[in-house]
Amino acid sequence: MKITGIDVYRISLPLIERTKSASAGGIMYLDSLMGVLVKVHTDDNMIGLGTAATVPAYAGMTQDTIVDAIKFLSPYLIGLDPFDIEDVHTRMDSRLVRNTPPKSALDMALYDIMGKAINRPVHQLLGGRVRKDFITDRAIFTLEKTPEQIGKDTVKHVEEGYRGFEVHVGSGFEEDVANIRAIRDAGKDLVIVADAHQHWSVKEAIRTIKALEKFDVIIEQPVRGIENMAEVKRAVDATITADEACFTVDDAISIVQNRAADAVTVKVPKAGGLYPAKKIVTIAEAAGLQIRIDGVPGDTMLSNSAACHLATTIRRLLPGSGVMQHRYYLKDDVVAEGGLIFKDGRASVDDKPAFGIKHKENLLTKV
Repeated sequence: MKITGIDVYRISLPLIERTKSASAGGIMYLDSLMGVLVKVHTDDNMIGLGTAATVPAYAGMTQDTIVDAIKFLSPYLIGLDPFDIEDVHTRMDSRLVRNTPPKSALDMALYDIMGKAINRPVHQLLGGRVRKDFITDRAIFTLEKTPEQIGKDTVKHVEEGYRGFEVHVGSGFEEDVANIRAIRDAGKDLVIVADAHQHWSVKEAIRTIKALEKFDVIIEQPVRGIENMAEVKRAVDATITADEACFTVDDAISIVQNRAADAVTVKVPKAGGLYPAKKIVTIAEAAGLQIRIDGVPGDTMLSNSAACHLATTIRRLLPGSGVMQHRYYLKDDVVAEGGLIFKDGRASVDDKPAFGIKHKENLLTKV
């Protein structure tokens, strides 16, 4: 089996509701999220699908740069066997550093092909499933909202079936404590991930985390820098997970060596695909760390399903892993049928070949 062609499509994903997004220049209002879909073709007429979200402030790429990167990388992959995934990533990394979202879309499409070729689900290509399902979370939006509104939103989402929540912190000590209290009041058994996005100084982080520990929260990326993370971790009891500090395998090794976190947050587009993501997971688990699987705004049912397949192969999975962005952000999706299963606050995948999805064409614009 050989790769014979790669097609690239722009996708515009309409949002369920107009979304406020904080930026350096103030607040932006978004009606849709931009993304990219790839179709990888083989000489035996198989087609693999992969998608990538942009998230410029996080992954540093726009829709245009993802399209350009895929077009740049494609000629180097023609003629390769999709099963030679190590060689694929070696070639991509040697010709284009970083640029992880486009590499993730290509990697995803190759796993889709491999699963279809052997009639097996992707989780069996990643080492095999060790858990049936896991608690997944939903973002709680706090921008321009009072704690009372946040509490009501949480109750509504609990009624929708969610049992885990991720919430932004770092807007101010009193506000952070009040917002987290409002979420905890909605359910004593809820999993809460408080994501600081590196906004705190070390002193701010220690002070705020100690105040939040009574609400039983997981703290994501409290400060910038691995050494600063280690200082915070030593001073608090809450579980600390590294997100922006853990993009690569080298980052994971540095976090382990510096004892900088209790867990690492792994995102398939951040890692550059399922293959490097699994390497990061293996390093973390070998060192006794837990793993939080998460996604990004603009993830489709396909990319969230890929992350869900990965999550089911992880023994030390942190409760509150997030694979539902497609459900609470998107009004329409490139997936027409299949994908991950959400029930009673938990996510799972079945044993259908590959990712088990059928796609639709109406949101695709070929470039």
